[in-house]
Amino acid sequence: MLPRFLLLALAVFGLVASTFGGTARGRNGLVGAWVVTDLLISYFMAVAMAGTGIPVHGDFVGGLNLTFLLAIAGIALAFPIGVTLALGRTSKMPIFRLLSTGYIEIIRGVPMITMLFFGVLVIKRFLPKDVDLDNVVAVIIAIGMFAGAYLAENVRGGLQSIPNGQKEAAQALGLTTVQTTVFITLPQALRAVIPAIVGQVITMFKDTSLVSIVGLSEFLKIAQRVVPNQTGSLGSQQESLLFAVAVYWVFSFGTSRASMRLEKKLGVGER
Repeated sequence: MLPRFLLLALAVFGLVASTFGGTARGRNGLVGAWVVTDLLISYFMAVAMAGTGIPVHGDFVGGLNLTFLLAIAGIALAFPIGVTLALGRTSKMPIFRLLSTGYIEIIRGVPMITMLFFGVLVIKRFLPKDVDLDNVVAVIIAIGMFAGAYLAENVRGGLQSIPNGQKEAAQALGLTTVQTTVFITLPQALRAVIPAIVGQVITMFKDTSLVSIVGLSEFLKIAQRVVPNQTGSLGSQQESLLFAVAVYWVFSFGTSRASMRLEKKLGVGER
C-alpha cells in the first residue's frame, strides 16, 4: 500500500506542477512539499501498522494514531462535500439548491453522536451482505458527512462576499460558469473563510473524542480508561489526562498559529 500512496502523491504534485511550478522558487517549493508529504505518508502508514504494548481489542489502530486518522480522513472527506454543497446551495438551479439546502439543514439539526451511530449502524445496511465495512471507516464517513454540512455554510459565506462585478467581468471576458467558479470566485471565497475553516478543523480534531461512544479506542479513551489500568502505569488518571490535555492543546494551538501565518501571508482582511 505504501508505494501506491507515494505514487498517488507524485501524480498529484505532477498535475499541479504546471500551475504552481512556473518559477524556480515554485519548483523548489513543490519538490519540498512532495518530500514532506512522502515522509508524512510513510510515517502514518508505519504507525498505523505498528504494534502497541497496550492491549486494545476491536480496532486496527488505536489511541493517538486513531485520533489523527479520524481527523485527517474526516477533513479530507468533508472538504469536497462542503464545497459541493456550498456551490449547490448558491446555484440558480432549483433541484441542486433544494437538495443541498435539505442536506445541510438536516445534518446541522442533529448532534454528532447521532451521525456516529448512523455511520456504525445504518450505513452498513445499504451495502451488500458480503461487504464488511470496518467501524473506523464507517465513522470516517459519518464525520465527513457531518463536518461537510458545517463547512458548506462557511464556504457559502465566502461565496456571498464576492462582488457581483467580478462575475460580470468574467462573463464579459467569455468565461464559462465553471471557469468563473474555479478560477475567480471559489479561490477568493476559500481565502476569505480561512479562519472559519481552520476553526472547523480544530473542532473536528477535538470532537474525535466522541467516537469512544461507538466503541472505538481513541486517544482520550486510552488515556482515561486503558493506561491507568496497566500494571506499569502509576494507577492514576490524572497524569494520563493531563498528558492528553497537553497533546490536544499543542496541536490545536499549533494549527491556529499556522493559520495566522497563512492569513498574514495571503493578506486576509487587508486587501
